[in-house]
Amino acid sequence: MIILGHRGYSGRYPQNTILAFKKALEFGADGVELDVWMTRDGEVVVSHDNDLHNVFRVNVEIKQSRYHDLLQYDNRGEKIPLLREVYESLPPSALINVELKDIDAVEDSLRIVEDFDAIERTMFSSFNIPILRKLRKLSKKAIIGILGGDTLFSVQFFPFWIYYISSDYLNLPIQGIKFGALYRGLLRMYKSMGLGIALWTVNSPEQLKKMENLPDVVITDEVELFVKYREELKRKGVL
Repeated sequence: MIILGHRGYSGRYPQNTILAFKKALEFGADGVELDVWMTRDGEVVVSHDNDLHNVFRVNVEIKQSRYHDLLQYDNRGEKIPLLREVYESLPPSALINVELKDIDAVEDSLRIVEDFDAIERTMFSSFNIPILRKLRKLSKKAIIGILGGDTLFSVQFFPFWIYYISSDYLNLPIQGIKFGALYRGLLRMYKSMGLGIALWTVNSPEQLKKMENLPDVVITDEVELFVKYREELKRKGVL
């Protein structure tokens, strides 16, 4: 079971910052999940939203700004990082899930990952099918995860997108547990097709138990909690 810190160790540190990413690994995560956008002057930066409000408390849009101008804002001394800085700052063993929010950032994000020879330890994911299709056309080697919503319709509709994109993973929300056995059955079906399952954002081991430990990847805000839970499963011989 791979553990990724959701936007880094966001349960304790400012999300999508170098500090949060480093702390996720320090406390035992295998890697991190993050989000990217492109600035007006063509830099790929790490942010969940197209504005800085959630992290830096300012209403500044990334796509309308130059990277240099974004650096005037900080949270506990942390500034908005470049995607390149993440790869520079983390060890070469770190797994990274890059969620592509911005179709303009696809080519440069792929180039950065290739520059760091990190294509085999990076998963690209998105809710946006045209983004993933563009990425697949650019790279046959890229590991791609389709992000899905918490409706059975969206999960059942995946076979077409899986074929269309040649995806490797399905990245699904923990909220799907409300569908019980039917949701678990769909996940088993997709795993039998050779797809990996990444589950987000899982913040309680009890949630994971209800999923019968089906996910291959767990994306969590609570890194330490899930590192301890994984060790418990190993002691019990579950993993």
